[in-house]
Amino acid sequence: MAPLSFKSNGSMLLCSAVGYSNSDPEHSSEIFTLIATDSNVPFKIHESFLRPVSPTVATMCDGERTIHFKEDVLESTLFAFVHWAHTKDYPDRRPTAGDTQSTSEWDSGNDNFATHVLQWHLTVYMFGGRYDIRGLQDLAKVKLFDHLQSIEELTEKYLGRAVIDLLDRSFMVLPESDPILPHLASYASLNIEYLKLYKKRFGRLLGVADGALARRLFPIHQ
Repeated sequence: MAPLSFKSNGSMLLCSAVGYSNSDPEHSSEIFTLIATDSNVPFKIHESFLRPVSPTVATMCDGERTIHFKEDVLESTLFAFVHWAHTKDYPDRRPTAGDTQSTSEWDSGNDNFATHVLQWHLTVYMFGGRYDIRGLQDLAKVKLFDHLQSIEELTEKYLGRAVIDLLDRSFMVLPESDPILPHLASYASLNIEYLKLYKKRFGRLLGVADGALARRLFPIHQ
């Protein structure tokens, strides 16, 4: 697959694979326009890239082949989706606001770094689940757990908070049957002594979604 190019034309962001001519099948198909909830920037993607990976999204188009996402779909999430549709990958770091033409240059020493990376992959995972994009969802899950495994010291205050925030959002928003939750509960169980260091946050976490995580961590008491 050729590398991905994002070409800005005023307010339009045209996403296409470098190296394909207009005579290629990928470039001769109809073009869909995807517009996020939080932005008016259109993402253009050829139907031949979109329909195979997400018939659900493709069939949402109106007469103009324009898809307006109405359920809190961020511009950065569409960036990840379109990037993945072309390359079967997406950046490990969320693009900064208003800068979807390049990946973010987050400093890994920044206190917000862990939170943003974990929440980024979780957001992409949720988008993949909502619109039945299994390949994107599977990749986001791998990236999420790869990053979790790379965290060596949960005693670092911002890292512990980032993980608790991730668990909080996951168990609050995802349905209890979601297949990622047992894996997150297992991760929490293995690191429970570290998570307990954040007493107030951990206490609130155990009460999220009527104790959804607590029931997995302490099944013997249920």
